[in-house]
Amino acid sequence: MSIKKRELEKLSLVIPCFNEEKNLNELTSQLIGLNDGRLEIIFVDDGSKDSTWSSILKLQNDNPGIIKGIKFSKNFGKEAAIEAGLKACTGNTAITLDADLEHPVDTIPKMIALWKNNLDIYIVNAVKVNRQKESLLKKMFIYFYFKVFSFSTGLELKNHTDFKLLDRVVIDKYIHLPENNKFYRGLINWLGFNAIDIDITINDKVDNESGWTVIQLIKYAKNSILSFSDLPLKSITWLGLLLFIFSIGLSIDTVVKAMNGTSAEGFPTVILLILIIGSIIIFSLGILGEYLSEIFNEIKGRPKYVISENVENNSENDS
Repeated sequence: MSIKKRELEKLSLVIPCFNEEKNLNELTSQLIGLNDGRLEIIFVDDGSKDSTWSSILKLQNDNPGIIKGIKFSKNFGKEAAIEAGLKACTGNTAITLDADLEHPVDTIPKMIALWKNNLDIYIVNAVKVNRQKESLLKKMFIYFYFKVFSFSTGLELKNHTDFKLLDRVVIDKYIHLPENNKFYRGLINWLGFNAIDIDITINDKVDNESGWTVIQLIKYAKNSILSFSDLPLKSITWLGLLLFIFSIGLSIDTVVKAMNGTSAEGFPTVILLILIIGSIIIFSLGILGEYLSEIFNEIKGRPKYVISENVENNSENDS
């Protein structure tokens, strides 16, 4: 009795690019023979300041019918670039990967094999067994972020990457999600399709330090948590309740001391309470402001990105 397998008629490779001109030739040479050449490679130039777009055009001329290029009018972010690439892809599976050569290309055949041999699997996640060279501060921040994200959303994404294989069913569901602020790793998990993980070792490079600054990581962490969880909003209620309990205890203590004639003179307690209450109020208003900002950005209905050029038709499009 033969075991049924899926057929990979065409493989799509979606690659967001930001200032990656030095890596594109080598990456393309590693990818070009995958799936016996039945593939398309979609480079999305996310507002690069170097010659990334020129490199994509040259690769497209050298590999007609395989290389596609999408150029954003400015930097709209990696999440937007991934979505644009997934919308443009025509394969019955797509693999998203970075252009910086960190994701090991030799893992792709293994990902494809897992998808072919498991009819109930729709997503293959590449999970890091090692991290690139990072400062102690960045390592601490990343560790804390994953703990907070897991606690607030119930999704476990530690060491997950944007290096994923998606079945066509998953691609179609993802690109039709209506929200503007999309967190790719989280939403793919949230969709609920059966997934399997595969361990990867990050490639060593001369420039092995992650390009993300701490400020960028903080912004990324904030956006991903706000788009997935209402726990920060609910925490305001709990902060208020804790402050109320604290105030009752302090009031009882003050009354007892006053009756015993041992209450403290001056206003240190009052000043301390004002500082505590003021800090909680400002913090709570900040959380409300962040969620209002998310709502504001969603209801404006602006496109997630603007395509200024496409190597297939050289037309200007909005998405």
